[in-house]
Amino acid sequence: MSGKRRNGSSNFIESVFRHLSPMQRELTGLGLLVLALITLLSLLTITSGTLSDRWAALLRQLFGWGAIPVALSVGWLGVELMMGGLRDESEPLLRWDVIIGIELLFVTGLSLLHLIIGGDDALATARSGAGGGLVGWGISTLLVDLTGELVAGGILALLFMAGLGLLLGFPTADTSDWVRGIPWMPPIGRRIADWLARLGQEEE
Repeated sequence: MSGKRRNGSSNFIESVFRHLSPMQRELTGLGLLVLALITLLSLLTITSGTLSDRWAALLRQLFGWGAIPVALSVGWLGVELMMGGLRDESEPLLRWDVIIGIELLFVTGLSLLHLIIGGDDALATARSGAGGGLVGWGISTLLVDLTGELVAGGILALLFMAGLGLLLGFPTADTSDWVRGIPWMPPIGRRIADWLARLGQEEE
């Protein structure tokens, strides 16, 4: 029953499929696809406009070099909404563990990137739209303040590998036990491992 319940409410995309009519899905998908294309063109400086440049600058500040994957994800969502009538809606678009894996990879990747190239003034680097942006700066700075630079880098690398394991379909219990078993893993890492374990139990 819990597996069915999770499949019925697996993520935001599935709720969009359920609550929009076919025409609304196509129009929303088209709008997201156009937004993604304009965003990509602005991020790559292929086109320029007052509004699009400000939007691209905001994404760069927030996500740094991760702004392009964000734009690509918006375009992918638009395509999925437009093509929704061609898929079996009883099946989830993405499994929950894949979604969590992608999120872990993205967030820890931004943080690792900023930790490596942030330089002496990591905040200025983020504001300039480089590295992992404000998201990468915030998470990496918090971990460095709590544990030191070397340990913070190790934690982020391990969580990045955990996200990769979830994305590739490794068992959630194995991934959770692996993260929890690291001797110097701080409480936040162990809490993430406990959360992954609970999600795995719900899926079963």
